[in-house]
Amino acid sequence: MTERLVSPCIGICELNDEEPIRCRGCGRTVKEIGDWRYATFDRRMEILRAICERWKEAGEPPADDKAAQLIHKEMGERFRLAGLIA
Repeated sequence: MTERLVSPCIGICELNDEEPIRCRGCGRTVKEIGDWRYATFDRRMEILRAICERWKEAGEPPADDKAAQLIHKEMGERFRLAGLIA
């Protein structure tokens, strides 16, 4: 049986304007986005660990930014499903 992971894509596919360029939805770099489709399980876990660390470093967005709160919550759920956070 092939191991599967939930994609970090949450359907908000928009790149930011500053370096490093990352997706505003999932937080992946352009390289990580390009790698995902054909990546091995280990490479996908490496990508998930990297974006999870960025997610943790960024912390929770302001309570009045509802869109950012929803993105933060959705990404947290994906990291839980991958076993990266409790």
